[in-house]
Amino acid sequence: MHLKGIDLMPDYLGIQEVISGKYDYGLLPHPIDHPDLAEVPIYSDCPFAWVPDTNPLYGNETIANDDLADFQLIFPSNDPEWANLFSEFVRRSIPRARLKAVDEMFMALRCAAQGKGIGITTRACVDPIEMRGIRGIPLINMPWGFSLCFRKDRALTPADHEFIAFMERVGLTSRR
Repeated sequence: MHLKGIDLMPDYLGIQEVISGKYDYGLLPHPIDHPDLAEVPIYSDCPFAWVPDTNPLYGNETIANDDLADFQLIFPSNDPEWANLFSEFVRRSIPRARLKAVDEMFMALRCAAQGKGIGITTRACVDPIEMRGIRGIPLINMPWGFSLCFRKDRALTPADHEFIAFMERVGLTSRR
């Protein structure tokens, strides 16, 4: 198998490019809800919430979806189409969610630190940041991660099967 290139693009474009056949595979966030795509999860985790110490959820070790229903949730997105997709993803888990998109992850952290809501982020952004008065708490009922995706109607060669098996072996699953 020969990999010709890798393009970075918004998730919704990656989905379109794999469906169109421009790319054989895409490394895309899951869950993906598309009838034409097969997905092989290779990294699984949960999102995190940046919670200020003034919030009643601050002392929790984990946060369930129902706990978030009455709070403003702030997430990073400078792409309106991605913001809509993320909003749909959150609303499947938290139907009454009040969502606000900001330009970048730092703004979500800043808004949460100022008590303007709860910032939604990933483990990678929580682990290296230790701030007084705010902490990252796992959102346990909202699975998130990456999958290797390809068209379901694609005839897979032996090399494709080897590649998929390799990606499953080297994939990561959070065990924290």
